[in-house]
Amino acid sequence: MLSNVIAAIDEPQFAERWFGGTYIVSGTFILEGRDITPARISEDIDPLYRETARSKRARWPRGLTGFFIIPIYCAPSFGEEVLACVRTRLPFRWAIWPEPMLYDTSRNAVTSREDFGLHGAAFRPYLNHLFETGLTRAATLFGHKSVVSIGQ
Repeated sequence: MLSNVIAAIDEPQFAERWFGGTYIVSGTFILEGRDITPARISEDIDPLYRETARSKRARWPRGLTGFFIIPIYCAPSFGEEVLACVRTRLPFRWAIWPEPMLYDTSRNAVTSREDFGLHGAAFRPYLNHLFETGLTRAATLFGHKSVVSIGQ
C-alpha cells in the first residue's frame, strides 16, 4: 500500500511481461501533483518501486527483470523547474527506470520526457502503450475522454 506521504488519486496499475529480452514489471501511479518539486519526484521513486516490486508475480531477479515506474502527477499547473526536470531522464538505480509525467488537468495536456535516444529504444513501443493507458485513465478521472495535447 502506498505511504500516506504519496497522495494517490486512483489505484495503481501493474503489468508484467517479456519485452525486448527483459522481463518488464511496470507500475503506473496517478498522483496528486499540486506543489510538486523535482526533489519530491525523486523521493517518490523508492516507495513506488517497492510497491511495484511487491506486485511482481514472476520469480525473475532484478537484472533479468526491469522495472518501469510511471508516476503521473496531476494538477492544474506546474512550475517551470518541475517541467524542466520531467523533460529529461531521471537517473536512478540499475534496472529501475522512472518515467514521471505531468498531467495538466486544466489544459488536458501532458509533459513528459523529451530526451529519449538509443537508451531503452527497444522498450519504446511497450512504454508508449503504458503511457497511453495511464494518461487516458488520468484524463477520465478529470472529465476528459483522452489527453489531447502532449508537451507544454
